[in-house]
Amino acid sequence: MAQAHPFDTSSNASLSDAEVLDQAEVLVDEFLAFIRREEIWNDILDVNTLPVSKSTLVNAFRLVIATESRPAYRRQLAKAGLMLARFHRDVGPRMSLIPVRPDETSCHAKPEMNVKEQQAYLDRFDAAYSLVGPDLKRLGGMFEASMQMAAKREIRRQAQQDASGSDVTYTWYGHH
Repeated sequence: MAQAHPFDTSSNASLSDAEVLDQAEVLVDEFLAFIRREEIWNDILDVNTLPVSKSTLVNAFRLVIATESRPAYRRQLAKAGLMLARFHRDVGPRMSLIPVRPDETSCHAKPEMNVKEQQAYLDRFDAAYSLVGPDLKRLGGMFEASMQMAAKREIRRQAQQDASGSDVTYTWYGHH
């Protein structure tokens, strides 16, 4: 049965299940556009750079993955959602992990930085980077659970289809 969910707006509106799903799809699309535009790669960014809160985006991905009927697209969504592991609190300015050859100068070794400043930068990077791995594991588990939920729904739908001997698209006004 469809439900209305509270949604913080100035008019104190409630959203139906369909509207919640639609909003989740919009948020996921916005995030996908954001990561394409920003070219995140291996960078670590502050959560303040996200278009909405990280937890809101995680929940949007979970919902969209759980309701997606195409397995390949679910996997693509989960992979894209893992990019959220690159966003953490109090990271400060964007930090890039760029491999350099031994004979090159790294991006953090700027001539105007003294040894103490370089060490502070590296410590800040190490602290932020240490958060990425555990967050990848946490998000991966959540998105995997959403994919399993969708797969179970598809199995039930297929079982209903097989039991009824039809494509389960019959309605009171005919097939569609």
